[in-house]
Amino acid sequence: MNNQPSRSPKKRLQELQEQLEKFEKIESLKKQQEDALNTYRQQVQEYQSNRPNFEYIKMLDTIPSLSFRLALEQNPSLVAGIRGDIYWLRAIILIYGGINDQGLAKYLLQYKELSTIVMANSSIRMHLLENARKKPWWNEEWNDKEDLFYHLSVYLDTQGSAMSYLAKKSVPVFQAELIYNDSPLTPIFLQALQNNQRIESVQLLLWKQFNSASDTMARAHALMALLVTDSQKALQSLHSAIADPA
Repeated sequence: MNNQPSRSPKKRLQELQEQLEKFEKIESLKKQQEDALNTYRQQVQEYQSNRPNFEYIKMLDTIPSLSFRLALEQNPSLVAGIRGDIYWLRAIILIYGGINDQGLAKYLLQYKELSTIVMANSSIRMHLLENARKKPWWNEEWNDKEDLFYHLSVYLDTQGSAMSYLAKKSVPVFQAELIYNDSPLTPIFLQALQNNQRIESVQLLLWKQFNSASDTMARAHALMALLVTDSQKALQSLHSAIADPA
């Protein structure tokens, strides 16, 4: 004989409501995943229609004095060093070219930073979140979410994950043969890369070039690299130069 007390109708109703909420969340996740996959397919189609133009690459081969490109093509380990360091990558692409990300690269940064926020302990999570709100990849619609951290977790598991995967798979990697420009700073960059140094190691040399080089191109390229490595100070220098061009 079963001596356990039967559940009250109220308790049973509560259990059913909880189960219903779980099913609704599952359906919501499925819908978000489906939307993410549709976005994925659309991005793949866009990427395939915008793959590198090989006639353009042939044209690059006719441009003389691409010493940086030549050095990288002769030493693939330097290319690997650039690809493996986001700050080198940003500075080199800014000055020399070599990549076309179709706007997908932001999803790699977004996924990495949102994952850090979700996994962070409560003492620093809000600080990280406030910084994230200022990033170009932040979605303003997230600001209205009642349970933001739960929503971000769901996003990372669905659309964020799909778009990050798409970016890793579809964003063209940095390629030496796509370099279309050269720079007076090539000796500085090559020496640092050959010594397996971070781009911060040449920051003082970049400031010296920007402040005292007689070559206008050298000064411009130094500032471009400094906008990546020493952003705040470089922006202040840029504003000062605009305000007082003399």
